[in-house]
Amino acid sequence: MSHLATHPSGLLASGHEKLAWWLWSSATPLRCAPAFKGAQIYMPMPLLAFSPNGQTLAAGGGHARTHLWDATTGHSLPEQLEPVNDDGVHVTALTWSPDGQQVWMATGQGRILVWSFGTRKRDTNDGPLAGAVMTGIAFRPDGHEVAVTVRAPNACRIVMLDAKSRAPRFVIPVGDAAWLAIAYSPDGRLLAVSEASQVTIWDAVARAVLVRFPADPEVHTIAFTPDGTLLVASGSAGVVRAFGPPLAPKR
Repeated sequence: MSHLATHPSGLLASGHEKLAWWLWSSATPLRCAPAFKGAQIYMPMPLLAFSPNGQTLAAGGGHARTHLWDATTGHSLPEQLEPVNDDGVHVTALTWSPDGQQVWMATGQGRILVWSFGTRKRDTNDGPLAGAVMTGIAFRPDGHEVAVTVRAPNACRIVMLDAKSRAPRFVIPVGDAAWLAIAYSPDGRLLAVSEASQVTIWDAVARAVLVRFPADPEVHTIAFTPDGTLLVASGSAGVVRAFGPPLAPKR
């Protein structure tokens, strides 16, 4: 289970390179059996993200088309996001905008692809991160800022982008890692980042480290539970781990 996403109801969707996606009860995320399985998608990187209202699951990755699924029935929806046809572009992470009107996709070439449901068109941004290897993307819940993780030798970092202009607002250097994943807490006050063999919880307002947890060497995705009390992580080890308190910002 290399990629996962949490549902507003508390369910957990997890994907694997050779399987599709499964829904688990987050009450027992480490040992429970799948609740149900939808039709399988075979792709090298099943990236997952639930829409803010929990009705739709976006699953995609690599050079493939991003599929949309009914999160209640597990059935494929007719509207699909157009495939990445640009030569050499590889989608490495995806996220929904808080209003549910867009899906943002980070790439290994520094491009941000934005699919808008209103226009049914994809916008490609070749901004200041062009050429960079982005491995994670997350919207701040208020919709004003997007955080992306950038991997480079001795220069891994979190870049905060203005959601409208997509211009960098702030840069946070982080530890070197083969893969960097990122997630905001539901209230937007915490920012979690996976680094080499650890997960770091940041105060998203003060931009200061609160706590670090040991983790598997290659964590591909992390996500907060809807109530913000747990952080779940998965990666190449094929294990979903849950991290508990202290997750709240220090007073």
